[in-house]
Amino acid sequence: LWNSPEKYIEVLSEYECFLSHDYSLYTDMTEAMRIWNTYRSRLIGAYYQAQGIRVIPTISWAEKPTFKYCFKGVESGSVVAVSTIGVKESNEAFTIWKNGMKEMIKQIEPSHILVYGGEVKFDYKDIPVTYYDNEVTKRWSEHD
Repeated sequence: LWNSPEKYIEVLSEYECFLSHDYSLYTDMTEAMRIWNTYRSRLIGAYYQAQGIRVIPTISWAEKPTFKYCFKGVESGSVVAVSTIGVKESNEAFTIWKNGMKEMIKQIEPSHILVYGGEVKFDYKDIPVTYYDNEVTKRWSEHD
């Protein structure tokens, strides 16, 4: 996708929408890599949007220092997508996720949140939320 986004225009245009790629911001990454991954996600989304594809931005974050850039480039009131993959593995990961979710809601004020990776207990206030299971991780757990 990153190296040849033009190859996927025809396929993606058949869908109602496209969630921008989740270039994750891992806690063990350097700040430069986190900024780079945020940039890549926004650029791929902007590219497909320019091709007439409806893009829903996928938002990723890590610890508090990422909050100064990880929500940039997303219009206030947008429908957004987030992942819960990996956040259920530890209290620390879930705390980082909750803190980022609170900040994302504050900065973007999304009109709807699409959550993929499974449901987690969180107060989204009055924002509508739709959960989607992650089929890949579901298949992995079925083989364990």
